[in-house]
Amino acid sequence: MDKMVLGNGAYALGNLAACSVGLKDMIAESSGTETILGTMRLHESDNILQANCCLAVSKSCRVPALSVDEDYATALKILEKASAIQEEALQLGAFRTILRSLALHPSDAVLRRTFCEAAQALAEGNSLLCTDMLPEGEQEDQSR
Repeated sequence: MDKMVLGNGAYALGNLAACSVGLKDMIAESSGTETILGTMRLHESDNILQANCCLAVSKSCRVPALSVDEDYATALKILEKASAIQEEALQLGAFRTILRSLALHPSDAVLRRTFCEAAQALAEGNSLLCTDMLPEGEQEDQSR
């Protein structure tokens, strides 16, 4: 498939995810995150595709902004779903994939910006930096 079509498709998935929590859930349930990351891995040399995919990761993994007027039970469900999407992305190797993208295109300013957005979305409200994400030997060192 054409790389431009893939990059634009990933960008569209990200925009859909940013529009609605329901759409974000549907994308995740339909292996959207896996598709985006797989596209990044297959076409590492295309910096524009990489930037579009980083944006899609960012938008699909971002914790949605909630209103202070939001019902507590509804807000809790939304946050649990967002956390599950982030966890799935991390288990699929999202952080390594976006890091590799940045390493392959270090002088691309747009990709650096989209990398930062994706990394923030993967980390916000999540356990990315938590000790249970570290290898076993490093967990003990962190608790001191």
